[in-house]
Amino acid sequence: MSRIKNALIIDDCPIDSFLNEKALAKFHEDIRIRTINLPVEALAYLKSIYALSLKKQLALKPDVVFLDIHMPKMDGFEILDELERNQAFMQNPVDIYVLSSSCRTYDIETAMNKKLCKGYITKPLNDTKLNDLFG
Repeated sequence: MSRIKNALIIDDCPIDSFLNEKALAKFHEDIRIRTINLPVEALAYLKSIYALSLKKQLALKPDVVFLDIHMPKMDGFEILDELERNQAFMQNPVDIYVLSSSCRTYDIETAMNKKLCKGYITKPLNDTKLNDLFG
């Protein structure tokens, strides 16, 4: 089983975030979970990590990001595009999984065509989905 020590959830819906946090905490009891509800704030947070020294990056960088796509002001696709343009991030990227309630073919195909997208998961997370990813 892969050990996930740090996870980041980027989702504008507090209820979805809560459910996904609970699933992650059940999957790995000692996991540290950070949730950011504003996409612009999440992007700034990820970029700020890569401005730090390597030692500090290792302490703060999430092992995995779960990214919602339909959010106000900036969607998940735009976050992926911004991160792909960030050279420091691309040199040492984080595994990013799109986590969405959308089952639209367009959303799935668009996500899977992004360089940084490791997979597309429908909400909410559960033991089966997490075992498929990390078990």
